Amino acid sequence: MFFRFILIASLAFWCGITQADPGTLNLKGSTTVTSNLISLYKNKLQEMTGLTLKVGAIGSGKGMRALVNGEADMAMISAELPAVLQKMGLEDDGMYQAHKVGETSVSFGVHPDNTVRQLSDAQVEGILLGDITNWKQVGGADKDIKIVTEYKGGGFRTMVEKDFLGKREINEEMTISQPNGLRVLRVAENVPTGFVVITTSMLKGSSLVPIETEKKVIQPLIFVTKGAPTEDMKKLIEASKDLLQGE
Repeated sequence: MFFRFILIASLAFWCGITQADPGTLNLKGSTTVTSNLISLYKNKLQEMTGLTLKVGAIGSGKGMRALVNGEADMAMISAELPAVLQKMGLEDDGMYQAHKVGETSVSFGVHPDNTVRQLSDAQVEGILLGDITNWKQVGGADKDIKIVTEYKGGGFRTMVEKDFLGKREINEEMTISQPNGLRVLRVAENVPTGFVVITTSMLKGSSLVPIETEKKVIQPLIFVTKGAPTEDMKKLIEASKDLLQGE
């Protein structure tokens, strides 16, 4: 009888730690998806789907790794799935499915103490690639440029490298890399010589000065599932589309 009790208790314990709570989805990943969807509509999404959402804003690449490792039910990413997998060194074996629910954009900015207010696309490209290293080269003060953006594999950095730089990478030696958009913003507001790569929505809510470019970088807002989505996941995907398309 004692051993039977132990067996039952052990089974209950292991089931408890290997099965997700019913009606709960654990989402991890992009701060862009979090700020443009979850933070704005979490209560509404829970009301529409009847689900409880647990959210970890840790960046697109880390969100994908959490999904791969079984630490999340769905990943949130803000760049195309193949690009995120490649940046994180993860195999694209067809196991993961991307579900786009909306989109936003990426912008560039400078500190308000910086006198530079206009840059051509070629000058922006030169800064990002490390061909332009001093603000004096573009009409500013004689000070070294510091690029402030996400770590490699982050959603908006990945999209800029893909769409603005033609798959070339931002110069790492000039870059102050941060784990997410909130950290990028916090650091950038304290770096007077910074050139900032961040989402348009976050730039608008900061003290930074936007730099307009002709090239536009559009960021997708995506949920990723391991295999086909469950019924609960489908509810969240459809509710997210309804809310974002209704804006």
